[in-house]
Amino acid sequence: MTRPATAEQKKRVDPVVAAGAILKRFGKDREAEQIAEVASRIPPSRTVVVVGEVKRGKSSLVNALIGVPGLAKVDTDIATSAEVRYVPTSADRVRGSASLLLPGGRRHEVPLGEVVEWVTIDGKAADAEATVREIDAMVPIGAEVVVDAAHLPRTTIVDTPGVNGFDPRHMEAAVTATNGACALVMVCDALAPINSAELEFLQSVTAEIGTVILAVTKTDKALTSWRSIVDDNRRLLAENAPQFAGIPIVGVSNLFALKAMRSQDDARTPSLWKSSGIPELASAIDDALGDPLMVVRRNALQCAMVALAGLQAELETSRQAIVDAPRVHREMTEEKARLEELQAAQKEWSTRLGQRLTRLQLASDNRGKVLVGDFKQRWEKRFDKLGVVGLSRHSQRIVGEMSIEVEALCNQIVTELRSELNDLAIDMMGEAFLKSESIAEALSGLEAVDLRPPREYERWKGFLDPQLVSMAMAGGGLSALAGPFAVALIPVWGVVIVGFRATKFGKQNLTRWLNDTLRQAQEDTSSAIRTVLNEFGPELRLTYAETLAESLAESRRLLKESAEQARADEAKRSQSLGVLDTELNRASNILKALAADRALTGTALTQRARAQNS
Repeated sequence: MTRPATAEQKKRVDPVVAAGAILKRFGKDREAEQIAEVASRIPPSRTVVVVGEVKRGKSSLVNALIGVPGLAKVDTDIATSAEVRYVPTSADRVRGSASLLLPGGRRHEVPLGEVVEWVTIDGKAADAEATVREIDAMVPIGAEVVVDAAHLPRTTIVDTPGVNGFDPRHMEAAVTATNGACALVMVCDALAPINSAELEFLQSVTAEIGTVILAVTKTDKALTSWRSIVDDNRRLLAENAPQFAGIPIVGVSNLFALKAMRSQDDARTPSLWKSSGIPELASAIDDALGDPLMVVRRNALQCAMVALAGLQAELETSRQAIVDAPRVHREMTEEKARLEELQAAQKEWSTRLGQRLTRLQLASDNRGKVLVGDFKQRWEKRFDKLGVVGLSRHSQRIVGEMSIEVEALCNQIVTELRSELNDLAIDMMGEAFLKSESIAEALSGLEAVDLRPPREYERWKGFLDPQLVSMAMAGGGLSALAGPFAVALIPVWGVVIVGFRATKFGKQNLTRWLNDTLRQAQEDTSSAIRTVLNEFGPELRLTYAETLAESLAESRRLLKESAEQARADEAKRSQSLGVLDTELNRASNILKALAADRALTGTALTQRARAQNS
């Protein structure tokens, strides 16, 4: 008598684990290990990027999402080069700690209270007298503050405010720095519909941004009309940026949020938060980012489905070899001849590969020269427009902006080349390339360029000339001519000299820094490209040879198998078919379970989003 199944026996087997087990049973250890590695990966980070024009309430909104009033300084011009990242605590990140982000991946710890002074236009980075030596050694391109956001736990919030408009390059930098789900919150005004600059920015948002959410601030100033502004925004989005027509649009009041943060009345605080709209916005962001664990699970399911589908195809081929042995024998004979022909022509294939790689490298070099030339020309025109005051106050900020843009420029060059190399490999190798981890690893060197830190910017180099200073103080030849007016002319003459030299050498030093930084960045980029090409070409040739050898061995195996089956009796063929059918049925059931889990992953997120929005 069969005993009833226990609760443990009835427990459903994880289809990812089952897929790994059946793959190992058929000798596909590498595929099984890859599935296990993907399934055990650390969940990706959750990042939300907040953008908007000045006076829209961006920093106040960041404070409200974090739940700490005054953390992000309000009503301050943040340098366009500086992003401020508010990251959650972890084993190596202590709450309240802060760091400046410097070019070349360097960091410098600073007191939390000083962060805003380094990333604002009128802060330490603009103080030309008191801190010139200090900031010449540190040109911050951003800052990082460790804090747990009350409304968005385990989430990094990036404040990338622009001065008088948007800079799409900040979005590129923020996305590049994010290893995982990323959502964009655009902050607009409840007093007027979305404007053309905001629409233009939305249209330029790259495909890496998973979701865009519109936060309409200052609803407390338009209590009865802000919803009509939301309707206008939806219409304008549908007309000008239809891909964002259905995005969440949430009305928020930073004023009510501030009152909630400062409230001492526990009974009234929840209603203040509700009136602020911040919990609703946080819920929309949370839905957009999803559960990081689900991202890992989804990737593991996909990896298992691809590997198991490959095994299923091989089993189907083996089954067909038994069912229709004479025809399969004929086809395998033809396939074997084709593969042997390709194997014999490997030298010709290798020559064509070398020619195409050379052409790609030359095209990439020329494209890089054009991009660098345009970049340099654009910045030199900007230098020409700067006067002595602009050079004195904003040169450090300009250096920071250039640092970010140089890195983005180099990444653009290598990213385009990486895409072209990827297309070349697929064209010359087909599916074999998609299965090659070694080639993908070789190409990973072009995911981002590891640039050396630029040299320190010397703002005042060449400015002071003792001889001219003496002339200025003595009034030069003018004292003899001016007679009694010499005393009045001396300071005027000195100011003229100082102003002229400050402008001249300020522009020269910026230009020199730009040229040196571009030259160094080009060297690093060229070095990275050479390193990748030196690995990519041989890896492609090796993978091609291995793939041909494996395919040829498989065709010979199937050829032998079909020949044996053609000679086998009916009973033996029937037995072999039974074994294969059992394995195929098992593989099919696991594939169905994987597909069901993958569908459930997406459905679960959708259901959660609907429940939170209801």
